[in-house]
Amino acid sequence: MDDRRNSLTNSVFKIWNGKYLQCLEPKEACTRRSIRAHSIQNGAILEMLQHDGHVVMPRLKLDLNSGPSVHFEPVGRNKAATFTGLCTDHDASIFAPIETASMDVENDLHLFLLAYRAVLKETHVTIEGSIKNQLAYQEKVDLGSIPGDRPTPDGLRATNFLVNCFETYLYKREFDQIYLENDFHELHHHIMLLKHNAPTIAVNSLFTSADNVQNPVETEQIILNIFPAAQGTHVIFSYLGRQEPFVKAHLSGVFHADGHHRLYLISKLVLRNCENFVIAPKYFETISDESRGAMLDYFKRTLYEDILDHEDNRLFLF
Repeated sequence: MDDRRNSLTNSVFKIWNGKYLQCLEPKEACTRRSIRAHSIQNGAILEMLQHDGHVVMPRLKLDLNSGPSVHFEPVGRNKAATFTGLCTDHDASIFAPIETASMDVENDLHLFLLAYRAVLKETHVTIEGSIKNQLAYQEKVDLGSIPGDRPTPDGLRATNFLVNCFETYLYKREFDQIYLENDFHELHHHIMLLKHNAPTIAVNSLFTSADNVQNPVETEQIILNIFPAAQGTHVIFSYLGRQEPFVKAHLSGVFHADGHHRLYLISKLVLRNCENFVIAPKYFETISDESRGAMLDYFKRTLYEDILDHEDNRLFLF
């Protein structure tokens, strides 16, 4: 029993630390290894948020005795919000327009590239997650810890990861085609400017809606980018045109709110739906321990369940 447990423990940590390194460029023909690249711009955006070379992020850690744990922790800016989804050449060539010039929220290409980065990152995350869960499931079957000839929670979890991965990949292929055809009219945006808002957070994330607004045809995908700029903080929701009615219904509260309430709703949305976000350390230091605890608890709970009606004015990222 101890040998089997030790073998499983070693396998879990090996799988957990494994990396998917295929370049996800739009033609899917590249054979170069992907590199660790920023999904949130380092030179422009992280520079405005960092303090002493660090930002604050939610970090997931694995402990086989106590289980997975999540904490808000300082992360070096060079390692913050990175993913291994593109090789050096493709990362540089695809995103050059927003890396070598100031971000222009009236430029369709710039807006697309912000959204595309979130799609590529989420595609990479779901592929890597599905591989890890399938390997972990198969390892448990091989070691005799669980049966492989009937449904089990581990098997169902691995299957759910595969389904999510496939849906995300199909969504990514639509963005690949938009990029290759240089035709951005299918991608719609709802842009807000939080004027005079001090830099507090940045977000680059793709998520699916989880409330009672149901699209009978497909799961609606929503892309959220939040980043500070000279004139305030930009909040940009992006989505495919055919999904606009469902996205607007899902986000109607955010779109129609204003002032402090809008900031609260955006904060809740980020904590409930996004994992790829960073917080300015100087702002994080001003948050009380009680509020930090409330935000972390809400973030952790929403990893495993939908909490749509939870209200707590301590959930505030601005």
